[in-house]
Amino acid sequence: MRYFPLIPRLKRLYMCSKTAEDMRWHFNREDDKILRHPADGVAWKKFDEKYKEFSANPRSVRLGLASDGFNPYRLMNSNYSTWPVVLIPYNLPPWICNIAKIETYCPLGEEDWHAIDEHFKKKIINVMRDRFVIPIDELYNKAALKHVNKSWRQYKFNLKKDYYKPKEKTLEEMCSTTPPHGISSQNWIKLLKYWDSEKGKSEMLTIWWKWNPNQEDEFA
Repeated sequence: MRYFPLIPRLKRLYMCSKTAEDMRWHFNREDDKILRHPADGVAWKKFDEKYKEFSANPRSVRLGLASDGFNPYRLMNSNYSTWPVVLIPYNLPPWICNIAKIETYCPLGEEDWHAIDEHFKKKIINVMRDRFVIPIDELYNKAALKHVNKSWRQYKFNLKKDYYKPKEKTLEEMCSTTPPHGISSQNWIKLLKYWDSEKGKSEMLTIWWKWNPNQEDEFA
């Protein structure tokens, strides 16, 4: 069995002023009645009621455990398997893993990732380096931005699937509705107008056919 020592890594989260503040985020957050983090859920609140001494300290660390087995290298006839066990600190705020959904870093009104100003991309790299140990190399910057780009495009795709309904509403009606949580009216209207343009419709077809190569008739 191989493992990374847990306690030194938890201590390290409190050695940096940025991550130390993030680890206490759940205690001082504003409850806006929207479920977006385990701290907003009933189970978290029940736990606080039952273990009041633990929950009274904002530095108390709450961990989630995840595990699953897989067969290495797709060798299904091997006589062993691998079972990774991952611990996730629930203290941290949701935006750390959802930075692609935050307009101050990734403006949703832009047509594609290349149109986003370099200023925003530098902000993403800086906020990551403030909180995590990342080697000083452009290669790692590009890898981080590539991941954010993928999440940003997936987020926009999901928004379009859920909110852009040209068969049910006109563009004007969609623009007059309240934007989804966390999106400004200005960027939301800009995004809707792009989706309604010929370029936006063509992009949607391209993505759909890429993911569903044998179902063109169903899309039509």
